[in-house]
Amino acid sequence: MRREGVPPDLVSFNALLGACAVAGDVRRALETLRQLRASGHTPDVVTFTSLIKAYGKAGLVEGSEAVFEAMQFPRTAASRTGAQPGGTGMPPAGEGTDAHVAAAR
Repeated sequence: MRREGVPPDLVSFNALLGACAVAGDVRRALETLRQLRASGHTPDVVTFTSLIKAYGKAGLVEGSEAVFEAMQFPRTAASRTGAQPGGTGMPPAGEGTDAHVAAAR
């Protein structure tokens, strides 16, 4: 898309996140989320559902729970802008439960 001068929209990013979820590729999913936000898009329920699936498929239940919790509670301005580790506003792959919940809020 980008080579042809067509910027990806939210639907395109969510499709890529869905593929990451099927593969259980959390690192790529988080990078896609970073790119989505850098492109000026706002994650939606499809975005977060795909992240939950990616963490689950990878066996990282704590990550899935952290994303779910982030959907449940108001988030800080820092997390909405992606000012968390990795620039995604979501917990890094494979880190402890407490870190996931704290980073996701």
